[in-house]
Amino acid sequence: MWIVAKIKKNYEETLRKELNSFIKDSCVFYRPIIETSKLDKKKNKFIKKNKKLLGNYLFCFHQSFDKYFTINKLKFLKGLDYFLQGSKKDSEEINKFITFCKKHESERGVLENSFFFDYIKSNVKITSGPLANIILESVLIEKNKLKAQIGNLRVTLNKNSKNYCYPV
Repeated sequence: MWIVAKIKKNYEETLRKELNSFIKDSCVFYRPIIETSKLDKKKNKFIKKNKKLLGNYLFCFHQSFDKYFTINKLKFLKGLDYFLQGSKKDSEEINKFITFCKKHESERGVLENSFFFDYIKSNVKITSGPLANIILESVLIEKNKLKAQIGNLRVTLNKNSKNYCYPV
């Protein structure tokens, strides 16, 4: 069963080790990552940075998580803030979400633009490339292209582009 753990800042590896040693079997962990870039004006180049899509939340899977007393014993692990309350139905939804994420990951494990194309409705923020940190309006999605504009500037991004954009 999948559960969602909120991790204390900078304790992800500690929590992973603690969970695996407590259960005496390896858990499956998943944490979706996006890539952002920022222009370094001093060096005049873009610096890419990986960012966790869900902040301090981590998905954990193990068969024993369906038992309440197992989760109750895990509450006090080092690095854990808390577990989100869930059920088997929630676990199925988490599994669907993780499958969807993995389907849209690059070979480096970073979510691609195609992940967000289904969620973009009106405004979009570009986070990499020469137009980084610009919020575009009037978004229209046609097949594999996202068309948007800000003022007189019109932008078209390909679904497979290396410039990332996310819903605002």
